[in-house]
Amino acid sequence: MLRMEFSERRNRIIVGMQGHFVGDFAEHARRLIVGSKTPSMFVVDLSGVIYVDAAGEEVLVWFKEIGVTFTADSPYSRDVCTGLRLPIACEQSYGPDLRDSGYMHSPETGSTTGILNADVTQL
Repeated sequence: MLRMEFSERRNRIIVGMQGHFVGDFAEHARRLIVGSKTPSMFVVDLSGVIYVDAAGEEVLVWFKEIGVTFTADSPYSRDVCTGLRLPIACEQSYGPDLRDSGYMHSPETGSTTGILNADVTQL
């Protein structure tokens, strides 16, 4: 299962991911971003990803090709970024806190957060 959380911070759309970035989950993530007019605004935080298969790697490389940048705070996610030569955003720990749930706008931080818990096998 893959959990994705979207938040807006500093004129960027942060996509926090947690779980397995594999197969249909990776393709679903691609479909969510493909419609964006400004993919270079996306920063994908891979810190919570614990496994990426070949399909997931293909989607990550595609993200790179359309201008997405990445953060990676875990050893596994840093290894994935290094191995695929993914561009790292200037700032680590950029991503949202995946322990929270729901949709929230914080006037103090200017952050808007929404969570998508997607099991694409049921879509």
